[in-house]
Amino acid sequence: MKDQDLMERLKNQEVDIPESLTPKAVEELLEKKARVRRTMWKKAAAAAALFFIICGAVFGAIRMDQRERTGTEAKKDQKYDVIYQMLSSFEATGEKDISQVLMDSASSGERVATQKAASPESADQQAEASMFDSAATADHSETNIQTQGVDEGDIVKTDGKYLYVLDTSYNTVSIVQAEREKLEKKSVIEVDEDLLTREFYVSGDKLTVLGEELEKNNFQTKVYTYDIQDRESPGKPKVVTQSGSWKSSRMRNGYLYVFSGYSPRFPVMKTKPEQYVPVVCGQPLEPRSILVPQKAESPEYLVMTAIDLEKPDRTRDRKAMFSSGEIFYVSSGYIYAAAGNYGKNTEIQKFSYQKGKIQHQATGTVKGYLEDSFSMDEHQSSLRLVTTLDTAGGGTYNNVYVLDENMKVTGSILKLAKDERIYSARFMGDIGYFVTFRETDPLFSVDFSDPSNPKIIGQLKIPGFSDYLHFYGKNKLLGIGMNTDKEGNAENVKLSMFDISDPKDVNETDVYVLKGCYTAEALYDHHAVMIDQAKNLIGFAAESEGEAGYYLFQYDKGFKQVAKMSMGQSGYSTRGVYIGEYFYLVEDSRIRTYKMDDFREIGEVKL
Repeated sequence: MKDQDLMERLKNQEVDIPESLTPKAVEELLEKKARVRRTMWKKAAAAAALFFIICGAVFGAIRMDQRERTGTEAKKDQKYDVIYQMLSSFEATGEKDISQVLMDSASSGERVATQKAASPESADQQAEASMFDSAATADHSETNIQTQGVDEGDIVKTDGKYLYVLDTSYNTVSIVQAEREKLEKKSVIEVDEDLLTREFYVSGDKLTVLGEELEKNNFQTKVYTYDIQDRESPGKPKVVTQSGSWKSSRMRNGYLYVFSGYSPRFPVMKTKPEQYVPVVCGQPLEPRSILVPQKAESPEYLVMTAIDLEKPDRTRDRKAMFSSGEIFYVSSGYIYAAAGNYGKNTEIQKFSYQKGKIQHQATGTVKGYLEDSFSMDEHQSSLRLVTTLDTAGGGTYNNVYVLDENMKVTGSILKLAKDERIYSARFMGDIGYFVTFRETDPLFSVDFSDPSNPKIIGQLKIPGFSDYLHFYGKNKLLGIGMNTDKEGNAENVKLSMFDISDPKDVNETDVYVLKGCYTAEALYDHHAVMIDQAKNLIGFAAESEGEAGYYLFQYDKGFKQVAKMSMGQSGYSTRGVYIGEYFYLVEDSRIRTYKMDDFREIGEVKL
């Protein structure tokens, strides 16, 4: 919806943008997203082997010892020298090894010192709890997230009393009071009309909208935070801006973490650092906040900010690095930013982020590319990953990796499922599950109990494939995907339930095929799925020829369709939520109310 607005603006302005963001490329990307059997191509990433923080002309992996920095500060007009030299060289040659620049710039006798952040709280039990359902302790549904306690932005939220709905076409957020079957619109927040709104959060009496804007031929990510203590009259927004187009975000313990991608405009002018250094809240980042690789393959920055929601007009911390981070997995203690290199390698940057302070910890590299954030999982200080590797001959292999806390590979399983690719993955405790596909759907079980020696312990082959996996109780794994014909062509959306009580002998206990439904947003956006094992509800929208519907299922000894709500022609941007015993369907600028005992429609409000 808003992506088309973006393409029109690009077409109408003379904007010097990377090839991957041209209107044609964006259109192709949107077309690929709509296909069920999609192929993910990643932009070139910064292949960083070692990172330094620039501090004037002095560099340290994380921080120089304060005693050694005395008297070594660079002059003000020289503090961005290394960045400028690297970008100038990149402009001329396409690649820059700055090892010599570092040696030439550093004063004699300087020493590089590394700093370890305080160990974050253990995430394993919380993360595993979130696998089952994120709403088990509340009498209302919550956004379907990956890590318990780490919220993710979406287009619909509820706090159990109100429904909050973001309309990305008109840049509005509607606040609707939900009292049983009665819905009453309390207010409508009108966000900046030039903003390409992407997602929002609600935390207590704060509502935060994120988006991007094309301003003076450059993209800016903008964060608008509103005080909604008075739901009928929200306050004026507090705004934070940062260079680059929006990539993703997370919220934890009262802090919002925002990720954007910024590409400098060439040619760069040394006297104007604001043209080649990321700007946050109107000020270029200080050199000590910018991480520079030894060898850069892309001039793009990953820009990260932390915002304290109690002080939403400023940042708690800000960092940037030369990397085109594309996939973000956030555990309760670390941010993992992954960037692929045309299917060959994936580089993962690890950051701690406790109490709003972002600190780079380590860099890891594995062969192949990630399907999505669910291809990564942290467990007992290790990071487990599954990747697909494109071969020179046009084929594929799949790999399993375990990385230690320093992002060094400790164990791996290589060259699995030749000429197939990974479609989905999920991890719990010492066991991981992932699906590959070509003509059949092998569901692999992996034992990670020994990080130095992961083992395939089970393999179940069934027709079709699952694009999304979700633990549904301790011994069940839900799959949402497609069934296929004998040639492997996708036909209809399907649900699968797997018995995983014995990971060595996984069985598919039931399958439900939505005949005539050829796609669903749930296949590529987990936020579009409402899953609540405590309520025994599974819901998502699916599309058939000429119409769409929202489907609700229960599972006992098999799947049971308990409702189908008819919609228009598209199921895109549709969300289902519940509060108590009432179900609310949010779609097409309206909210419909249903009583959950029989799912009959009992009310509607226009937005």
